[in-house]
Amino acid sequence: MCSDFDKILVGKPTSKPSSAEGSVLTATLCKKKYFVSSVNVARNEAGLRCKAMDMSLLAVTSVEELKCLASLKEVVGSFWTGGSNVDEKCESGKRYGWCSTGHIMSSALVSLSNFWMPSDVPPSNLESCLAVLISSPEKKGMVHRNCDDLLPYICQFAVNCPKTCTKNMSWEASWRQCCALGMQTLKIDDAEEQAGLTNMTVVFKDAWKANFNYWTSGTWKGAPVGEWSWCDINGPTILDQGLSWESGQPDNKNGNESCIHFRFVLNSTGTVLTDRNCASKYIYACKVWNKNLHILELKH
Repeated sequence: MCSDFDKILVGKPTSKPSSAEGSVLTATLCKKKYFVSSVNVARNEAGLRCKAMDMSLLAVTSVEELKCLASLKEVVGSFWTGGSNVDEKCESGKRYGWCSTGHIMSSALVSLSNFWMPSDVPPSNLESCLAVLISSPEKKGMVHRNCDDLLPYICQFAVNCPKTCTKNMSWEASWRQCCALGMQTLKIDDAEEQAGLTNMTVVFKDAWKANFNYWTSGTWKGAPVGEWSWCDINGPTILDQGLSWESGQPDNKNGNESCIHFRFVLNSTGTVLTDRNCASKYIYACKVWNKNLHILELKH
């Protein structure tokens, strides 16, 4: 479980894996980098080896990331993730979490049939850890495994997203402001949602009362340059590849633009994403969980 996993990560360092034990690969679908091992170890040892490389054991926080992993041609079979059944009795179907990142797993994700590999056999009480099973780009999903099973593993570069959401937490940036309202900072799930926002510029062009520039929850802080994720309440999730960026963006100007800014453009362009310095001052946008956008203007 996660508490045991955390204790092991703190108290039992291990050696950094050699090049003979795996390599960093880039997924063709999302261009995200992963370390994929070529040796089999238990789940806790996998977590230690990822930590030794300043990485974390894989957290598959969306179906989009499942598709991304399946585009790694070298990845076939079962691989350890940082997922676990975090109910103290390890009972099947209870609460899940990503022990490797400290985030609770989204209940909406857990309920998706295409997040799991189909099986006619329910997991046993001994199978409290999660692995990702990839047979082909079309056949993939999460499976329950005994934490002591010996499997290869996948490490990821960890994006530094907040792990908690409480109204008593003070933070000047937009993520916590939206969180305190019981909402999330703007996260554009797919091209369809961006098109809906673009349509606002058509409908309200002649009577536009909103601001034009807003912070989103997007960032690559803590990961290699350009490996963008949305900082969702349940942890970082990768961006849909169909989203529209402004021409020439992202460009990481001056080497310090690691956060995503969203802009309304009152012409045929509609809406665009750009990368910006995280210390820049922008109004923020919050949205409720059903994709309805709520614009909040904050005076700086």
